[in-house]
Amino acid sequence: MAPRGGRRAARAKAAGVAVAPRRASFKEKRELGELPARIEQLEARKRQLFERMASPEFYSAPGPEIAKAKSQVAAIEAELQEALARWVELEALASGD
Repeated sequence: MAPRGGRRAARAKAAGVAVAPRRASFKEKRELGELPARIEQLEARKRQLFERMASPEFYSAPGPEIAKAKSQVAAIEAELQEALARWVELEALASGD
């Protein structure tokens, strides 16, 4: 998916006109403020799962329970990577203000 304003920037570049960089919207600024707490929450949940998986009793549990925990870790890691990437993106927009 092309970034917002991509067509406008391409047309302006072709016409030789300078385009002001896009600034963070109010909604994006609010999202940026909420992301650190969300990232901490994901990291805490991941830590809890790892602690649970580190116990010897965990692997004596039924196979589906182990598989479920492993898939939860994978889902959390994916969500964490998305949140971190979004944080970097929003920080770049906010620093342009």
